[in-house]
Amino acid sequence: MNSEWWTPNDAVNARAVVRARRAVSSPDAPEDLARYYAVDGNYAGATFTTLEGNDPHRITPADLLAITTLSVSVSPRGIRRFESNDGADFLRNLDEQWDLGDEDAEAHAESMGALYSFVKERLEGNKWVTASKICARKRPKLFPVRDTVVSQYLGLTMQANEDWPAFAAIMRDKETLDALAQAVAGAQRPGVDLGEETPMLRHLDVVLWMAGLREGRTA
Repeated sequence: MNSEWWTPNDAVNARAVVRARRAVSSPDAPEDLARYYAVDGNYAGATFTTLEGNDPHRITPADLLAITTLSVSVSPRGIRRFESNDGADFLRNLDEQWDLGDEDAEAHAESMGALYSFVKERLEGNKWVTASKICARKRPKLFPVRDTVVSQYLGLTMQANEDWPAFAAIMRDKETLDALAQAVAGAQRPGVDLGEETPMLRHLDVVLWMAGLREGRTA
């Protein structure tokens, strides 16, 4: 299937997988997850995905509140635009169970691109980070939380059509997934709520973001 929304770059994908393996295999990964999901902490934790009001069939005010936990917001005009069109037509074409790690994920690229474009248009300007976070809130198994920290850490192009296949390559890499599962298990402790329904893609986002912040501070 050819799609303008799915144009894999082999070099980018290979680099991203290597960097992801390094992040999830690091001894820092379980501690990063525990800190991020600490109930008494001030990171978004499970709140981003579990905040009530996440209607799978439309973009709600609760979704616009949830993304503020990831340090982005929507302008008053943008809020009014979502009120007048809540994206139901686009969400209807994206099954909640579709997973970016599925072998047929490319088949969903057009529907992913349609939702992403719809959200981005309501935000005005090149708000690709905010758009990515809204999409990730609505379909957390399918959309990664893309931002500059994670993109730079993985060596991505910051273009959705190349970034999504790179994340798909990571989510299909057994070494990465096994190490990520171990990190998640190692983060389980009193005072930490990783969220029973939190997808592994979201945990990956957290580990990569924390690793990217650490690398940025070191640099």
